[in-house]
Amino acid sequence: MKGVTVFPKPTDTKILLPFLETDPHELKTVVADAGYGSEENLLRLDEKRVNHLIKYAMFDKEQKRGYKQSARNLANWHYDSKEDSYTHPDG
Repeated sequence: MKGVTVFPKPTDTKILLPFLETDPHELKTVVADAGYGSEENLLRLDEKRVNHLIKYAMFDKEQKRGYKQSARNLANWHYDSKEDSYTHPDG
């Protein structure tokens, strides 16, 4: 059976790249679920110039209105470049 391998790793993010290295063919596009979407995996695929359709773990949560408006979202905090620090929206 092609494309099946067993790895002794605890999470999907740690097995994507070793799995892809077991395939002797030139990779053109990788499609995987969010379990494989770590920053390291996406950067390595970019470095290898491999197209990829992989969500990162927070993608769905970041699309929700509540998250976009939440004080827990660092994008809503004030950034002071001189101090290199963030301030919570409530001060």
